[in-house]
Amino acid sequence: MKLTQTCKERFLEALAETGSVSTAVAIAGTSRTRVYNLRKTDPAFASGWQDAEEIATDRLEAKRRAIEGVPKPLVSAGKVVPDR
Repeated sequence: MKLTQTCKERFLEALAETGSVSTAVAIAGTSRTRVYNLRKTDPAFASGWQDAEEIATDRLEAKRRAIEGVPKPLVSAGKVVPDR
């Protein structure tokens, strides 16, 4: 059974949002086996999957930075002050 275009799009959107294949297949109403097989045979779908994973990774990194913060160098007179 083939996946409809709507189902493919729903899966990729959910994957980008959640970063979880299991969650994305549940939202899209399909199975892990079906999407993994499609990724092997459909280059456009495989590319969309990769893009979705990159979006999910970027979102997770942004969340990590928001929670943990980002170290800022100390600058004085336009020069970075070494951390001692």
